[in-house]
Amino acid sequence: MQNLQGKTRHFILKYQIVSEQTNYGILSFDDVTELNLLKLFDGRETLNDDKNQNSKAMLDLLEVVQRNSAKIGIHNYYKGLSITNDAIISDINEGFVTIKTPFLQQKAVLFEKKTILSSEAFPQDILCEEIGKVDFEKQIVTLKSLKFIKTSPTRRKTIRVTPGEKQTVSLFMGEIKFHGDIEIEDISLYSVRLRLNALPAGLQKDIPVILDMVLELDKKPLIIHTTAAMLRKSESRHSFSVVFIFQDFKQNDLIKYITSRQMALIREIKGL
Repeated sequence: MQNLQGKTRHFILKYQIVSEQTNYGILSFDDVTELNLLKLFDGRETLNDDKNQNSKAMLDLLEVVQRNSAKIGIHNYYKGLSITNDAIISDINEGFVTIKTPFLQQKAVLFEKKTILSSEAFPQDILCEEIGKVDFEKQIVTLKSLKFIKTSPTRRKTIRVTPGEKQTVSLFMGEIKFHGDIEIEDISLYSVRLRLNALPAGLQKDIPVILDMVLELDKKPLIIHTTAAMLRKSESRHSFSVVFIFQDFKQNDLIKYITSRQMALIREIKGL
């Protein structure tokens, strides 16, 4: 907001419901201008190129959130199954951020070995790729190596799950079959991500391919035959990960499969 002198001031707004009166609340404003946080919310800034400044500004923002006792979201993915709970920042010390969150989320953090924090007070979601101490009795997790991320799985429009062990995949370019190793990493109603040991010759974005996939649904084979187009690819040390978008594909059986797979994963994580 601008003050009477026309200078911009940066505030964190807090709204607290007055329980004794219907439709009444208290608004309070925390002036954080001196922390110089506005640059985090300005996409034109080049701050993202400076990791040290970016990290300090992030920690300053997290301290504001902690000071206002604001809830944040914490997100993990167990084989594609979303596990999300509220969390409270309990301590920030020397680059370590300690949060308090329920038991199931702590287990999910340990399994995935990373986590994502979200809040309407953040310009972007925050990824933590280093997990420190996990104390189940105190329900706390200590995080380190935090960074803002421009794209986040929390904004996915569709559910993506890791399929069961029983799967086969074939890829055709025209009438030529790719003879390398292929495995489904995850699948949604609209796309599939495949892991390949090599890239097929001539594979390019938006050039159609044919995918034949066989999964298991209710102990019966589920056959998916569809044309698809590559959306993006990435390379790791020993393999390639390629996302394909389905084209002209009827989703009815796949809806049943993803729903069934979700239920199986829920039972699996409860067992863990």
